[in-house]
Amino acid sequence: MTQAFQDFLKTVVIAKDDLDFGKVVTLTCTETVDVTPEVYWSAFDDYFRLQSYVGMHENTKTIKGDGGVGTVIEFDFMGGKTKEELVEKDDATKTWTIEMLGSNPMFTSYKATVKVEEDTKETAKVTMTVVATSAIEDAEKRKSQLAFTKYMLRNRITEVLCLLADNGGNVLDFEIDVDCTFKKMWDAVDDWSGCSWVCQATGAEACPLPEKHDLRRKVFFGDRALDERLVTVTDNPPSLTYELGKSDVMKTLFYRGKVALEKISDQKTKVKYTAIFLPQAGVDAKAGIKPLMDYRLQFIKNKFQEK
Repeated sequence: MTQAFQDFLKTVVIAKDDLDFGKVVTLTCTETVDVTPEVYWSAFDDYFRLQSYVGMHENTKTIKGDGGVGTVIEFDFMGGKTKEELVEKDDATKTWTIEMLGSNPMFTSYKATVKVEEDTKETAKVTMTVVATSAIEDAEKRKSQLAFTKYMLRNRITEVLCLLADNGGNVLDFEIDVDCTFKKMWDAVDDWSGCSWVCQATGAEACPLPEKHDLRRKVFFGDRALDERLVTVTDNPPSLTYELGKSDVMKTLFYRGKVALEKISDQKTKVKYTAIFLPQAGVDAKAGIKPLMDYRLQFIKNKFQEK
C-alpha cells in the first residue's frame, strides 16, 4: 500500500466513543453521481452481478434465494467464510440493505444500506451507511480498520458506476511489455505525488482531504490540471486504481483507471491498464479513449525502457 495512503488514513477522524471495543459504529458517505437516480438504481436489479462489483467477494456461492430479498450468499473473506443476506430492496424509496450473518475476522456485526435520491434532473445523490461492530481488539488496529472502512464507502458508491459501465460495454483493457525492472516501474506508479508514468504530465500534487475522508491529487498538463481520486492501491497483486468525475476532455461522466504490473523477468515488466467509463450523452467516448491509451502505453514503454 502506498505510503501516501497509509499516512492519509492516520488523519481520518474517528469519534473517540466509536473507538471503544464492542461499540456499534455508524459510518456514512454521501456522493453526487452524474447519472439519474433511475439509471443508478437499475444496477440493483441483479443482486448477484452487483455483488461481484461491490465489495471484496471471492468464491461467492448462493446459500439460498434467487436474488430477491432473503437471498443469502457466502464468500471467502480474510481467511474465513462470510455469509450475507439481502434484507431490503425497496424500488419505491430506492433503498437497498444487506446484513452479515454471524461474524468474520473484521466485524462481529455489519449492515450496509444504500439510499438513492434525486439531486438534479441529471444527477443522483447516493448515501451509503454502514452500521457495524469491529471484531479487532487492538485499539490502534481497530482505529485503522474503521478509517479504512470509512474511506471505502465512496469506493462502493462508484463501483456501482463501474457495473453500469460494464453493462454498456464501456470497459477497455490494454497491456504492453516494458524492458525495465519491476521495481523501477512500480516505484513510479506507486508514487501518488509523482507523474513520471503519465504521458505529457508536467507535475503532480497530492491533495489529502481528511475532512471528506478522501485522498486526491492534481496532475498538471501545463496550465491544465486533472483532479484524480485514489480508489485503492495494493502490493499483492501490485496495482493502483484511480478515478475522476465528469470530464469534458475525455467526454465521460465517470472514469476509473487501473494500472497493474506483472514481473516477466528481471529486466521485463508487463503493464496492464483497464479503463472503465460512462460516456456523456450522444458521444462515442470509446473511440477517443482507445487511441489515447494506446499512445500512453507506448509512452510508458519508451520512457522506462532500459538499454
